[in-house]
Amino acid sequence: QTGNITATGPTDGVAKLRLSAEEVHGEIEGINIGNNFGGLAFKTNSNGTTAERMRIDSSGNVGIGGSETTVFNGVGGDMKFVVIGDDSTTTIANNSDAGIAIVNTNQTAGNLAGLHFARADTDNTPNYAGASIVAQFPETQVTGQYPKGDLAFLTSTAANNAPSEKMRITAAGNVGIGTSTPASLLEVKASALNRANGIALRGSGANDVLYMYPSADNVATIEHLINGTTNTGGVLA
Repeated sequence: QTGNITATGPTDGVAKLRLSAEEVHGEIEGINIGNNFGGLAFKTNSNGTTAERMRIDSSGNVGIGGSETTVFNGVGGDMKFVVIGDDSTTTIANNSDAGIAIVNTNQTAGNLAGLHFARADTDNTPNYAGASIVAQFPETQVTGQYPKGDLAFLTSTAANNAPSEKMRITAAGNVGIGTSTPASLLEVKASALNRANGIALRGSGANDVLYMYPSADNVATIEHLINGTTNTGGVLA
């Protein structure tokens, strides 16, 4: 079946590029926002109705599912990429329309899908990641089944250090800080035997802290700091 590409306009500030055969399949509209500003709207045909699916505005901001790219996250501003959906589902596992999926088409055990946060180099080439959230699928994919998945959180420890894993939530729901294989609901693995490598519970006062950290093999120390004075609560062996 042959098709046509038809350019029309401008009408009401809109110039259209229409893709059609016996009916309209899609349109690309050049939108005149005014004062020498313009954008592009991408439309598709669903059951006879042509509707906008994506827009690139005059600043290069992209909206999928809508044209509004302003997001308030403390201070309002335009975002470069916004996905807009309509999902009334209140069950966490059933989120669909208002969501983003990152899919790995390879089924190898241990492979990954990730979201990486980076900034451009001083000459804009290349971009360097400083933090990442990466899903790891421990097992080979089985047809028609949900995969097991771990979620790892990576940060760059110092300048010129590539992001490394700092925390992981395993498929079993265990949380590991400093370890990728936590055997308990919460496991903290220390790299040194001091307060900075343990757990701290802080009260409302700056000097009211309960510390728990390893002090030797198979030994943990508990210290309670009250008004700047350390009280050793005990040693667990």
